[in-house]
Amino acid sequence: MLASYKKIQEHEALFEEADVAMTALKARLVARETLAMSHSEVERLVENEGREVLRRMLQAHLEIRGRAEPVGPVVDGEGVEHTYPRTEQTRSLQTVLGPVTVERTRYEARGAVSLVPVDADLNLPVEEYSLEVRRRVAELSSHVSFDAVVKEMAAHTGAPVPKRQAEELAARAAQDRRPPRTAKAR
Repeated sequence: MLASYKKIQEHEALFEEADVAMTALKARLVARETLAMSHSEVERLVENEGREVLRRMLQAHLEIRGRAEPVGPVVDGEGVEHTYPRTEQTRSLQTVLGPVTVERTRYEARGAVSLVPVDADLNLPVEEYSLEVRRRVAELSSHVSFDAVVKEMAAHTGAPVPKRQAEELAARAAQDRRPPRTAKAR
């Protein structure tokens, strides 16, 4: 892992929202009206509210990662050390569990492109849709129409993807961006 964590004792508190959502879901499952539901109604309830519990857990994890500090100096591929940290940088990420934000520190150096180590550590895409959302869109679009992709993503994930974005995500996924292989000398 690229980063070391600042304050380990704060990590448990970051999961409080997920704990509250989990407690609410458990209370809902033993409530009189839920006990009168069919198993399929309860299954849908758990899927929908459980997704929110999982989204909050993912958000807490991302907050932990966002508070990480690089172990050593932040150096780019040209060997330039980026010594000017800029905190309070956030970005949105649409995940299959729903929207989350990633807090991060951007490191700058004069005349160089800024670096965000946590983005690299998490392998975050440049665009707002997570790699898992992109994978699911690409996979679905190989079997069904884009209208059906939009409907499926809205119904079964926390990431509703508009049709145009679904088309763009699928097109990018279809491109082979790996560098060409070169033969090794023997």
